[in-house]
Amino acid sequence: MFGFREKKLLTKIRDYKSTFENEAGRRVFHDLMRFCKFSDPFCPGKLDKDELVYAEGQRNVLLYIMRTLSMDAVEIEKHLKEAARENQQREIEIERFD
Repeated sequence: MFGFREKKLLTKIRDYKSTFENEAGRRVFHDLMRFCKFSDPFCPGKLDKDELVYAEGQRNVLLYIMRTLSMDAVEIEKHLKEAARENQQREIEIERFD
């Protein structure tokens, strides 16, 4: 029912959640936040262009992890199943006209 990409997405979400949604994972994530200076105030005048780009890259990694953790694999799976059913229905309707 699911294609390779959908299965890969669901697996990734579950992997991130099993990695970060436990006590050790939370400690690691907080350490990453400290290391990347995620909660430090941003002062553009204090950083040169290269430092600014580097800092933004670090911040984006943490944002990516946060976005992935906020995804609900069960909800995504539900939407993917609904989309697959709709696609199947469209294919049946197209076959009727052929």
